[in-house]
Amino acid sequence: MNDLLNTENKILVIRGQQVMLDRDLAELYEVETKRLNEAVRRNPKRFPAKNCFVLSDEETSTVLSSDIAIEISLQIIDAFIAMRHFLSTNAKISQRLDSLEQYKYESSQKIDTLFSLMDKYKIEDKQGIFFQGQI
Repeated sequence: MNDLLNTENKILVIRGQQVMLDRDLAELYEVETKRLNEAVRRNPKRFPAKNCFVLSDEETSTVLSSDIAIEISLQIIDAFIAMRHFLSTNAKISQRLDSLEQYKYESSQKIDTLFSLMDKYKIEDKQGIFFQGQI
């Protein structure tokens, strides 16, 4: 549902037609804008001229200074702030995980040492282990 809303927000009215900018379409198709434009030029049957046009300089500046453009700019800033916070938080979590991994490794080494001592003294499961290897 959220993807649908994001897509709807990318539909603009230019020259009285509802359109999407090439960069937005490229994002939806997960390709570079350059590659999308190459595909349009190579496949005129799939992208007829009546459905495609290039914005004039005036139209471009109008799109960039529209209310949507201002809102998107603010959303981009918010996204970068959120990303910075996310990375900062994850760095702390990563440090804690590293610490836990080190503790797990050290504990594993101690358990291995215990088992090797049990093998050395031939301690059987039915016997108990007491202080300093006494049986």
